[in-house]
Amino acid sequence: MAVHPFSHTAALIFHRSKKFVLKLNRKYNSGNNSSNNNSSCGKVNKRNQQDHDPDYLYKRGEVYLFGRAGEPKDEKKAFDYFQRASKLNHTEARGVLGFCYEFGLGVEKDFKRAELHYIPAAESGNGLAQARLAFLRKYGRPCVRIDRAEAEMWQQKVKEQGETAITWLFHAACNENHAAAQYSLGVCYHDGVGVDKSESEAFKWYKKSAEQGHPRGQGVEKNEYMAVNWYREAAAQEHARAQDKLGVCLQLGIGCEKDEKTALHYFRLAAEQDHLTAMYNLANALEKGIGCEIDFEGATHWLERAASSGCRRSCERLKTLLVKECLGQETSGNVYLTGYCAAAA
Repeated sequence: MAVHPFSHTAALIFHRSKKFVLKLNRKYNSGNNSSNNNSSCGKVNKRNQQDHDPDYLYKRGEVYLFGRAGEPKDEKKAFDYFQRASKLNHTEARGVLGFCYEFGLGVEKDFKRAELHYIPAAESGNGLAQARLAFLRKYGRPCVRIDRAEAEMWQQKVKEQGETAITWLFHAACNENHAAAQYSLGVCYHDGVGVDKSESEAFKWYKKSAEQGHPRGQGVEKNEYMAVNWYREAAAQEHARAQDKLGVCLQLGIGCEKDEKTALHYFRLAAEQDHLTAMYNLANALEKGIGCEIDFEGATHWLERAASSGCRRSCERLKTLLVKECLGQETSGNVYLTGYCAAAA
């Protein structure tokens, strides 16, 4: 059967048009894929740049630490960002990373690791790290030695910078209402680190911290009875300083009924966490038989532990006790406790 010439021509045009359309589609799709690939590559490159930008990582850490930019607080994410920035030698991040280790923010509390991060940050001029090292060297912490001369050196470094040295603490305490920062700012006012000494300001910031349940801020209320209640709450959270302070209150009957036996219990709990003042107070009680039978051997043990951690007063007391033991003399008199007079630690 013959094919109509018009039909043949139409078929030819249709075939050519189809090829042209397919060619255009391939070109269009190719262009789209290229655009998508370029967009994807751009995002990947930006992400890679951010992953290696210490300032970006540090700021993201603060976003999650304080809950900014619509993001919820997430201390673990904050810690991760600070750690990554610190590995890229970001001084501020290294100081805040030490702060995270000291107060258990997004990571298990570890005073030794805190010290290890504070030292290089402080040496690079970070005021937060210098202020916290001044505290740690003055009062000590588990696995952290006391060195009063070094504490004074770091305090002087902060003084040379002025209040700008602790700008991060001011911002975190005032604007972000961060409990650990409020406690730390209270310490600065108590010891005159970066600011003029002020017991009233120290008390104000300790109290703000305590009202948020921060254990290291609890027990600073001027009312003795309320102070004991806060000490009990913090002691129940296994906070060594609070346990020691509660022991002092119970032993001397400050803000509560006198209970020397229970006082000894709290001294021991704190001493077993390497709290130096508690070690001394426990040794004092064992030597004098306060709340227990006289135990020179036990007293010697705790004085040795405290002395080996840098407590000079324990070292001197140990010498006296050993001489008396060697001479077979009984100790007499009363040695007053000084734990409750120590600075908030």
